[in-house]
Amino acid sequence: MPTESRILDFSQNEIYEALLAYCRQTRRELPEQICTGLILSQNNETKIALSMNHSDSNITQKSEIRVTLNFVDSQSTFSESEVGGALVMHCMKRGIPMAKRAVKSLEVSREGAHLHLKMDGKAFRASN
Repeated sequence: MPTESRILDFSQNEIYEALLAYCRQTRRELPEQICTGLILSQNNETKIALSMNHSDSNITQKSEIRVTLNFVDSQSTFSESEVGGALVMHCMKRGIPMAKRAVKSLEVSREGAHLHLKMDGKAFRASN
């Protein structure tokens, strides 16, 4: 059976926008301060540290992704499932088609985050 694979790429700014929308939707409160940076990490190693003025990148391939938003006096950290949920919501709001049955996974790179969608032949047959 055929397998369908897609990769959706998200910039740091798109990740930030998606997380803000996710917080509004889930009523998660964020500090009422200006966000000074965004940090993507995988297995407790910093992958992307984005200051609102400049960015520094340092990448390796691992799992367990976390995103931390830095504020003036505090931080808010999001788990991999929260980031994935925020990015899926971001796609839905923009009309980007995404199969519900697709297996979804996240990966971090220098550019931002990548949402991998994979659907095998079994999922194709179940949708018919």
